[in-house]
Formats: sequence, structure tokens, C-alpha cells
Amino acid sequence: MNEVEFTQKIIWSLPFPAILLRGNRLDFELVLANKAFLKITGKKDDEVIGEPLSNLIAESGKNQLSDLLNALKNVVQTGREVQVTSRKIIFPDQNSEWFSGKIFKVNLTPINDSKSSRLILLTFYEDFSRDNQESTFEQNKKLERLRDETQKIARVGSWEVDLQKNTLYWSDMNKEIHEVSPDYEPDLESAILFYKEGEDREKIREVLQNAIETGEAFDVELQIITEKGNECWVHVTGKTKMKDGTTIRIYGATQDIHKRKMTELESGTVLKNLHERVKEQECLYEISKLCNLATKADDLLARAVDIIPEGWQYPEITVASIKYGDKTWQTDGFIENDRTLHCKKNVSDKHSLSISVSYTKPKPELDIGPFLIQEKLLLESIASNLLLATERIENLKKMEELNASLQKRTKELTRSNKELEQFAFVTSHDLQEPLRMITSFLTQLEKKYGEQLDEKARRYIFYAKNGAKRMRQVILDLLEFSKMDADENKKTTIDVNKIVNEVLSQNKRMVEELNAVINVNELPVIQGFKPSIRQLFRNLIINALKYHQEGQSPNVFISSEETDKQWLFTVRDDGLGIDPAYHEKIFEIFQRLHNYEEFEGTGIGLAICKKAVQRHGGDIWIESQPGIGSTFYFSIPK
Repeated sequence: MNEVEFTQKIIWSLPFPAILLRGNRLDFELVLANKAFLKITGKKDDEVIGEPLSNLIAESGKNQLSDLLNALKNVVQTGREVQVTSRKIIFPDQNSEWFSGKIFKVNLTPINDSKSSRLILLTFYEDFSRDNQESTFEQNKKLERLRDETQKIARVGSWEVDLQKNTLYWSDMNKEIHEVSPDYEPDLESAILFYKEGEDREKIREVLQNAIETGEAFDVELQIITEKGNECWVHVTGKTKMKDGTTIRIYGATQDIHKRKMTELESGTVLKNLHERVKEQECLYEISKLCNLATKADDLLARAVDIIPEGWQYPEITVASIKYGDKTWQTDGFIENDRTLHCKKNVSDKHSLSISVSYTKPKPELDIGPFLIQEKLLLESIASNLLLATERIENLKKMEELNASLQKRTKELTRSNKELEQFAFVTSHDLQEPLRMITSFLTQLEKKYGEQLDEKARRYIFYAKNGAKRMRQVILDLLEFSKMDADENKKTTIDVNKIVNEVLSQNKRMVEELNAVINVNELPVIQGFKPSIRQLFRNLIINALKYHQEGQSPNVFISSEETDKQWLFTVRDDGLGIDPAYHEKIFEIFQRLHNYEEFEGTGIGLAICKKAVQRHGGDIWIESQPGIGSTFYFSIPK
């Protein structure tokens, strides 16, 4: 049960009218009325709780309201108990026995509360000095019991120093606050020694001495160490009585405010910690924002080093340094000392990023170490952010350099390709001319002197003419191979069905002579380079016709299959087949598996097929066994 709950329980059971108000210096509202008050006024809890005090006073008592409010404001301002005597405080009275014209004494007692507003207990009792119903002794006993109850509720103890007799009086509550036995007899010096050694003890000595010398009252909040060794915050107030200019008596009150004070201190610590976390997050945010904006590592780190001190507990004495590679950036006055915090991150085998933060002098709160745990985590986060940013900047720089190098290389390759194309064209033209001359003269020689030549000479002429013809075909195939990249600059929409029909139409004579059967499934429309696709199907179809089984008519099957990302084409035949050992070799330029006497060709056809497929970003391969036939597969991405 906390103090407020305990207080409310006692108030409810008091035999005389009592109410509990919450308020500040502007307004007061009722938060609790005890059983005696509700019985007298005939009210219910829900009719009075939350109501302003001014709404509860009867019309006949409104003229006294301002005096009561002033007294309440005084309690709020000073935190001290106030007693209003001989005052008509009139509440609506259902039986006209209490609040109807009687004179009352009212005690206004402050109550500890964790909230910013203050609770004030109002207890009402009749002024027996004007009433002969009871004896003076009984009246005093009742008043004494009432005061004791009130002090117990508010945790307020009274004390008095008689300077003439050199005695000190403590009330029972004062002894309870100091956790001493009821029969404890204090003196002034022993009472002072209860205060915490250091500033608190010196302060109580100072205000007491000043009160003795000048008669000035005092009001302080200090810490005591109780008899049981417990620390306790107390609110001590004191007034003096003087005679002939000399202080003869000091009296006052000691209130236990430990719960309220601890709440205040805890709230202050929470707010301070919250402020520190906000500063740290703001610092990290500024660093992160800078990391996203900076395009050069030097600019990033030069600006970051100035931001870092703002995130620390005492930025006015904080300095920072950043070292990256062989470069260093520092704030003014940076120097390493025994109050320096370091964090190092390796960027690569050759470079590292180091951040150092120092306090130029000891900070005020040395009891929690030179750096907070959160500050160490902050430095780690800053270092990680800067590390990622510098790596990103360096990678971008390398990519820019690589792109520049690639662009330069591309230009060089483009120029080289153009030169090679020109060279191939010129070379093929220059080589074909002598071959035409050789073929022409050999033909003339054969026509003019054929009857005079023997069989051996005519065979030599045949071999020479055949060699020139083969050489010319090699030159034409090489020229076609070299022109593939140059002739294709932009993809177009291609109906593969039309391409295959064109190839078959151009080779109609060969198909008819071999009595070949060509089976073509429905083929797709694709995006590609038309000349390359035409060359691809031309070479595969001609090879399927050329390398057929002796004495058998060739059968060729052409089909396609669609997947999510590509078209897969198949050209299958039932011809001679190829040993798996040569499946990779056949796609290399000038690689022949048969001699020229068996099958004509230059060994460039499948190399052209491979280059055409790769030009489109696809793959080509073969599945084949000797005597069974071959199946060529190639893919064209969508």
C-alpha cells in the first residue's frame, strides 16, 4: 500500500469531517470525502468527487471562500501545514447540526504525492474555546489526538530547541522518521549528526547558526541517515522566537519526503537519459544522412568528424579524430589521453577506418566512468555506417574506372573489328582474283592442249582446279563468318517458319535428288538477328541432308518447345551420327570429321551455327551416336 492509499484509508475512518483536495495555485478539487463528512452533508461519493471546492460551499458561506483559498494557496507554495481558526466554513447540512453557523478550526495539511500537483487534507473540528460543553482538559486531549493523527498522516514531526535551557524536544513522529526508540532523548549536536555527512550536514549547521544569529526562518530539503542506517530525504522548516533581539527558541517541523524526492530524482534521471538518447540518435541520423549524400570519401569523413562530438554527453569538452588509410581528420584541440575511446574497422587488407573520441578534461559525473555504455555503442554504429559508406564510395569509384576502361576497350575493339572486317573483305577480294586467274588459265590450258596431254597431266589440271575451287569456298565461308557481327546491329521480329521455308526452297534441288523427307512442326515468332538465324538453320539442314546413310533417303525433323525464358529448337536426322568424343570439337572452326573426297565442306558451318546462337545469348549442343543419327539442340532467349 503506497502513502496516498494509506492516507485515504485513515481519512475515511476519522470520526470528524475531513476532505482531501488536489490542486495548484489556481484551483482545487475534491478527491476524497470521509464517512463523517458525507453523513453530515447528506451527499454521496459521486456527487462530490471531482467537484471544485467553490461548488461545494453553501451560498451563505461564499464570503469566507476567498480566505480559505488563500490559505490553500499558501500550503501549496510553502508545503507547510496551516491552521485556520474561528472561521465560518459552511457546507450544505442535511440536519443543521454541524455546518450551520458553528465556528470551526480547520487544519490544512500537505500530503506527499508523486504527481506535480499537491494533495491537501482539510480536517474540521469545533472551536471548543467558545463552547462550554466539555472541559478544557478534554478539549486539549482531543486537539492533541487530532494533531497526532494529522502528523501521522502527513509524516510530519515537530521539534523545538530551547536555547536558554539548552534542550531539544522531538515529537513521536520525529523520532519515528529518524527511526530511533520512543524513549530517545536528543540534543542539538546529536540531531545534527543524523544529517548526511558533507553538504547536507554543513547546510543544516549553516541555517541553524543563521537562525540563532539573525532570527531568520529556514526551509530546506536534506538527507538524513536514520538510526537504522537508512537514507531518507526530509523537508525541514524552522522559525524563531526572539526576546530583546536575541533568539531564545527555534521550533519547526520535519516531514518525511523520501518517496516524493526519489520520484523527482528518478524522473529527472529518466529525462536526462532520454535527452542523451535523443542526442545520440540525432547524431547517428546526421551521420547516416551524410553517408547517403557524400560522393567522395574525403568529403564524407571531413564532415563526419565535426558531427561526432554532438552525440556525446558533454559536447563542449568532446573532440574527435578519424583516420582512413594514410589520411587523418580531426576537430580542433584533439589529443589522445586516458579519456579516449577508440573504434577500428578494417576496410581491406591495406586500409582501415579508425575513429577516436576524447574528453579534453574530466567530465562532471566521474562516478559513472568516462564514457556511457550507450556512447560506446554509438561510436560502434557511427564507425559501421562510415565503413559501409566508404566501401560503397570506393566500389563506385572502381566501377567508374572499370566502366571507363571498358568503354575505352570497347572503342578499341570496335575499331579493331572494323579494321578486321575491312581486312577480311580486301583479303578475300585480293585472294579470289588470283584464284580466278588460276582457274581461268587451267581451263584454257585444258581446252587448247587437252588432246596433247596425257592422262597424268589432265589429272594434275583437275586437282589444281578443284583446289582453287575449295580455296575460293573457304574464303567465302571465312568472309561470311567474319561478317556476322557487323551485319547484325538490331533485333527484329522473325517468323522462324518463313526462315525454314526459305532455306528449303533454296536447297530444293538437293532435297529432291536425295528424295529427302523434311518434317517441320509449327515454329514460333521470335526476336533476333535475321541473317544469323537464316545461316543457323541453313547449315543445320544442309548437314542433316549431306551426312545421310548411304543408300537411304534422309529424314529430317525440325521442332521447338517453349519455356518461361527461352525457345528450345531441335533439328534431328537419321544420318551417320557422330562419336561423343567429337561432340565439342565439331563446333570449332575448320574441324572436319571426314575427308574432302567423302564429303565436301570447309569445316566452318557448325562454327557459324555456334556463333549465331551465342550472338543471341543462347547455347547449342548435340546428342548423337554413330549409325543412329544426330540431334542438334539450340536455345534462343525470349
